[in-house]
Amino acid sequence: MSIFISSGELSGDEHTALIVKELKSLNPEIKVFGMGANNLQAAGMDLVIDSSHEGSVMGLTEVLGHVRKLFKASKVLLEQVDQRKPKVAILVDFPDFNLRMAKKLKKRGINVIYFISPQLWAWRSGRIKHIKKYVDIVLPIFPFEEKFYIENNVKAKYVGHPFLSREEIRKTKLEIRQDFGIDESIPLVALLPGSRKSEVREILPNLIATKKIISSKNPNIKFVIPIAPSVTTFVREVLSELNQEDVKDLILLDGQAREVLKAVDVSVVASGTATVEAALSETPFCIVYKVSKITYAIGKRLITGVKYVGMPNLISEKEIVKEFIQDKFDPESVSAHVLNLLNDTSLREETIQSLKKVKQKLSGDGLLSVDKEVAKIILQML
Repeated sequence: MSIFISSGELSGDEHTALIVKELKSLNPEIKVFGMGANNLQAAGMDLVIDSSHEGSVMGLTEVLGHVRKLFKASKVLLEQVDQRKPKVAILVDFPDFNLRMAKKLKKRGINVIYFISPQLWAWRSGRIKHIKKYVDIVLPIFPFEEKFYIENNVKAKYVGHPFLSREEIRKTKLEIRQDFGIDESIPLVALLPGSRKSEVREILPNLIATKKIISSKNPNIKFVIPIAPSVTTFVREVLSELNQEDVKDLILLDGQAREVLKAVDVSVVASGTATVEAALSETPFCIVYKVSKITYAIGKRLITGVKYVGMPNLISEKEIVKEFIQDKFDPESVSAHVLNLLNDTSLREETIQSLKKVKQKLSGDGLLSVDKEVAKIILQML
């Protein structure tokens, strides 16, 4: 009753840990091993590779700097697979690494499940052939992805989004602000620069420049950064390199992004998992993103068939949340939009209603929680 898991991102580690807990509650004899981080280890997985050191990279040029580490990690993991002989493998996101693992696992006769599927609908769609050949079932966490895979003759089942399986924050906006020591009457803006060093390095200075412009127009507005655990020290290092006059009144919090998104009036969010979190908070926000020029130039050629990068917009099939990507990520433009979201009542209400519809679509129809849906499929394979 052995299961192999390969999870290379912090968000995947969090989501898959809930599945492991559910599996072990249903059958304590199940043994789980592989690559993950603190959450999976706490859930009872034997951590062969710590992904907080070997994974969590983003972007083409960024990945190149980690090739040797990732190759070594792959070798160590496969040695353990050969020793423990799992019947089922669960690959979580991290496609550049996991699609290679899929091939090697399938050749060993292991049933392969892909949870949090590669975004082939956006770029490098040719990899669908690889998935057809080496993956038994894809378990996407966005409803439109299931349709994409089925249309391409890949077995797939939408299992819901993991964020909807968590216990809801019961505290009100006022109560959360009281916890943070922030007056409810103060206009409050959240800045979320991402959860990877490469993202923070490119995005955070622009966010601070945006803050400076907004503060010059309305000094009463306060700013808070809920720092992702994976970049706690790095965010503070980047801030220390900037003009200290621009950062002296920032409110810095370790984690607590969910609470912050509920407590603020507007958020500026780096594209990625956090945009789903922001959408579920139903607080108006905009999306920003910036990568190295080389990564962007290559990515622009590879990404086809999508108009948006933000998941709320992809789910809605229209831009309900304004996007400022790469060269359009201009502090003047972002600051103007943030002020509009703060001051324009009709724009705020329109955005909130659109975000409510995103939440409804993610909830699916008759689904159990994600951990229960995925655990049920895994047990059937076992």
